[in-house]
Amino acid sequence: MSKEKFRDTNKSHYQEELVERLQQKYDSIFNAQREEYNAIINRLEQTPVVVEKPLTKWQQFRQDVGSVALGIGFAAIIYIIVWLIRKLKRK
Repeated sequence: MSKEKFRDTNKSHYQEELVERLQQKYDSIFNAQREEYNAIINRLEQTPVVVEKPLTKWQQFRQDVGSVALGIGFAAIIYIIVWLIRKLKRK
């Protein structure tokens, strides 16, 4: 009877050791995957993502014509309006 008891004890000890080894193996695999996942997430968080939206008609016009040319055009229009007003007042 003592031999059976000894065998049972060894079996349970062997099973516990096996379970512990398997647990360590899967824990190490899980931890490695978690570290890899966290590294990927950190890399993604650090890279800026440019989100472009379409320009409005006014923005597109300003880009095509240019701000300087637009300013010159407005100045010319104002000059012509002032010149016409002065001309009409003189008559």
